[in-house]
Amino acid sequence: MPKSVDLRRTPQQGRGKESRSRILDGAKKILSQGGIEKFNMRRISAASSVGLSTIYDYFPSKTSVLQVLLEERLKLQLAIFDHTIANIPAEAKLPEFIDTYLQNMRSEGMWSAYDSGLNAAARQDDSLQDLFDWHEEETIDRYVRAFRLAGSNWADADLRTAASYLISISAQFEPGAVPSTDKDERKLMLELVHQTFAMVLKKLLDGGTKPNG
Repeated sequence: MPKSVDLRRTPQQGRGKESRSRILDGAKKILSQGGIEKFNMRRISAASSVGLSTIYDYFPSKTSVLQVLLEERLKLQLAIFDHTIANIPAEAKLPEFIDTYLQNMRSEGMWSAYDSGLNAAARQDDSLQDLFDWHEEETIDRYVRAFRLAGSNWADADLRTAASYLISISAQFEPGAVPSTDKDERKLMLELVHQTFAMVLKKLLDGGTKPNG
C-alpha cells in the first residue's frame, strides 16, 4: 500500500499564494489608477508591498502578469454570458439577452477603470492577442448555440458571421464606447444600436429565413 500523502497546504505554500495574490492586487491597482503608462514591475512591487525579486519568482515579466489578469477577466465574461443565457425565459431568450447580459456585466464591475487599463495594456502586447482571439471564438460559439436553440436554421458559417457582427454591435453599449458629453446624443446612439441588434436577431429567427445568396 503506497504511503499516504498529506495534501494540507504547508506554511510556505500559504505564504506563496498570499504573495501572488498581493502582486496581482497591486497590478490591478496600478491599472485602475494609472493605466498602462505607469504599469511596470517596480510600480507593481511598490503597490503590492512585495519585493521586486520575489515578484520575478512568480512572474518573469509584466506581460506574464497581464496574461493572468486578462485571462481571469475574459473567463469571467464568458461565465456571465453562460449564466445569463441559462437564466432568462426560453421564450424570450435572445430578445432579452442583450439587456440582461449588459446588466449582469455591470453588476460584476465590468467596464471599470481597471478594465479600461487592462485592455489598453494587453492590446499593446502582441503576445496576448491569442487570448483575445480565444475569447472571441468562445463568445461566437455561445451565440451560435443560442441561435440554434432559438430555432434558427441558417448555416453555421452564416451564424458565425452574424455572431461576429453582434459582438461588435453589443460593444457599443460599453461605457466610453459612445461619447457621453451629450446625454441626448448618447441615448439616441444606444437606442439605434439596440434596434440594430434586435433587427439582426429577428432576421436570424423569423421563420428560419436564410440570407440571400
